[in-house]
Amino acid sequence: PDGSGIQQRSVPNTIDDDSSTSWITPRYQTFPNFGNLPQRKQGSGIIVDLGRVQEVRGIEVNLYRSGQTTAVLAAGPDASSPSSPADFTQRIAEKQVAGQTLKEELEKPVRTRYVLVHITELPSDGTGGYRGGITDISV
Repeated sequence: PDGSGIQQRSVPNTIDDDSSTSWITPRYQTFPNFGNLPQRKQGSGIIVDLGRVQEVRGIEVNLYRSGQTTAVLAAGPDASSPSSPADFTQRIAEKQVAGQTLKEELEKPVRTRYVLVHITELPSDGTGGYRGGITDISV
C-alpha cells in the first residue's frame, strides 16, 4: 500500500505452503517504520486476492521474524483493486506486535475478496537495522 511495491517477485512465496520461502522487506535503518521514508510511513504488506467475494472466517500468517507490528484488514465486498490502507474498512485482526504466527478466528465472518496483511513497524535485525516479512498466509 502507498508507494511502489517492494520485493514484488517474492510475493508468491507467501502462498506456496513452503516454510523455507518468504517475502522479506529490504533492510531499513534508523526507524522501525520502514526507515520513516515518506512513501513507507504507513507501512507495507501483502494484498491477497481471493478471486471472488467469500466469507472469511479467519486467517493465519506465519511471519519471517517475530516482533512485527501487524494488522489484518479486509476490503468491502464491492471493492475492486484496493491499493491503500483506507480501502480496507473491515478489521480481521487488530494492530498488534505479533509473534512468529498471527492467528485470528472470527465469530462473525467478513465478506470480502481482498485481504491486507499490513505491517507498520519492523523488528530489529540485530545489526542496527530493521527488517521483516511474511512466510505464509492462509485465509
